[in-house]
Amino acid sequence: EDAPVVAVRDEPEEDAPVVAVRDEPKYEPKDEPKDVNKRLGWEKNVDVASMTVCVWPGMSMQENDVEKVKLFFRRKFSIDITIIGCVETMPDLDGGGVPVPGTGGRIDFLFAIRSEDVVEFAMPRFAFGIRWWEDVFFNDQGHMYPEDLLEAYPN
Repeated sequence: EDAPVVAVRDEPEEDAPVVAVRDEPKYEPKDEPKDVNKRLGWEKNVDVASMTVCVWPGMSMQENDVEKVKLFFRRKFSIDITIIGCVETMPDLDGGGVPVPGTGGRIDFLFAIRSEDVVEFAMPRFAFGIRWWEDVFFNDQGHMYPEDLLEAYPN
């Protein structure tokens, strides 16, 4: 039920009931400030030829975190990465192809490493839950990702 509209007074009456004010204008910025930090999207045209694509499940990064993440990989693993971006997983489907409530919606971070770095990175990546994209893709988990991502990075 709608609350009555109350006039604003400088001095509230002692016995005045507390009521909600209806139709109060909401703050809606016309232009977002330039420093607003948005989640990094993913790029379709990243050249990953002779590279190995990796997935870091549950890792979301913001647009202004790119250089920090690259520096993290350089310091922690002594490798340079090529960032593909972040993607939201799709919901699981039941036997009838209907989305299962409460599934999907996880943000995963995709990046690529040079093929010559694979041997050095193979074991340390496990401590962070990082997976090879081909393992995800070829172990029938590709359905978790949007079709356009699967088309852009088919293996």
